[in-house]
Amino acid sequence: MPKLFLCVDPGGSQTKIIYQLTRDKKPRYLLMPPEVEQIKEDNLKRYLEKESSMSNPSAIRQAYLEVKDRTFVVGYFASKFDPEDRLSEIKYENALYKTLAAVGVIAEQSQLNPKKISLQLAILLPWNEYEDREKFYNKLKEYLNDFVFRGQSYSVQLDKFICRPEGGGLAAIHTRKKGGDWQQDKKLGILMFGHRNITALCFEYGELTGDSPLIGFSKFLDNVIDRTSGLDRDRIASAIFKGLESRKKESYSSSYDASHTNYPQWSSLDAISELANAKDRDLRSLEIREVSDAIEIATEEYWATVSKWLAKIFPNDLDSVVISGGASRFLEPDLEKYFNCEHAYDTKSGYSSSYLRTGKYRHLEYGQHFTPMVWGAGFTKEISDILALDGKKEAENSLSYRLVDAYGLFDLLISKNQKKAKKRVSKSTKQEGSVA
Repeated sequence: MPKLFLCVDPGGSQTKIIYQLTRDKKPRYLLMPPEVEQIKEDNLKRYLEKESSMSNPSAIRQAYLEVKDRTFVVGYFASKFDPEDRLSEIKYENALYKTLAAVGVIAEQSQLNPKKISLQLAILLPWNEYEDREKFYNKLKEYLNDFVFRGQSYSVQLDKFICRPEGGGLAAIHTRKKGGDWQQDKKLGILMFGHRNITALCFEYGELTGDSPLIGFSKFLDNVIDRTSGLDRDRIASAIFKGLESRKKESYSSSYDASHTNYPQWSSLDAISELANAKDRDLRSLEIREVSDAIEIATEEYWATVSKWLAKIFPNDLDSVVISGGASRFLEPDLEKYFNCEHAYDTKSGYSSSYLRTGKYRHLEYGQHFTPMVWGAGFTKEISDILALDGKKEAENSLSYRLVDAYGLFDLLISKNQKKAKKRVSKSTKQEGSVA
């Protein structure tokens, strides 16, 4: 029976999926839109009958399933049925159907026998839904035993289950790097900036506390939308991160620019200019200015909310903070000030007025507590290489920062399986020696 190692991060902007079969040399990833909709079976049949003679979409583009006499459409396909905005709903229930869909997509793509799959699953849930993990496990095991994906009946054996709160994958990577005893004499913060919520974990001398309020990046985007016209979350987010990526530099002409990260002048960025809809030059300029002003005002208000929450959840003397999530890079200037960080830099060899960041932080203001920030648990470059993320697309969408939490938990799942296999081999060897 082939083993499928799978980690699902049911995010508010996308469902992030890391998986590997025993026959694969490296893990792979999938991204699916977050929508899940229950629809009437007749509506699905009508749609499929209409489209069947004209198209033949892949499983990931047309994911639908039946479980307990209910029909669900997931991801891209859900957009065909007017999905509702469910950002305020609990994640773990919709995560059930996202997980079933992920198994179906992978099984179809990899040509697996739907009745002979041994599943080892890891899943990330918000801190405030972590207590629901047992309910999730019991219901998922029941559903996996008997569901239908794209007309094919499935019966999947769930052999291992790991659940961690969001940020748990980052903590796993950090633990592997620092050693298992790092928690006992340190204060470590974990911050995951998501679309729906922000999750904070605080390890204080080994004791864990956390919080996961609904103040994710969508709150900022909705504020911008309220101050503009004709825009939606996806367009604004795409333009912002594309614009930020266009400003990245390898070297800086002044020591101040090298040491400090600042928000851009939004109106000067081509990606923001492309958000304007008017053809008239004057009207277009006015639209660009309105969008830029809206981003600036919304940023101030959003950071005021985030910083007030950070002050409640973290002690003011953290030893370090690990930060990731797609939206984290947007708030980099304010996060650096909050944790009293500035970039360390060197002068470029042979150029007295060219400065290079070293990748490390130092005190911004001496006399105040300094909390070094660690982006993506220091593992984003490795993830980009392992998952073969496309350079430009990866950077503009912050894929490595969005996938690192899921990859960290996936790596924990794999390592536990490897340790178990080694124990079996060791036990078998001892038994053979005894017989001999």
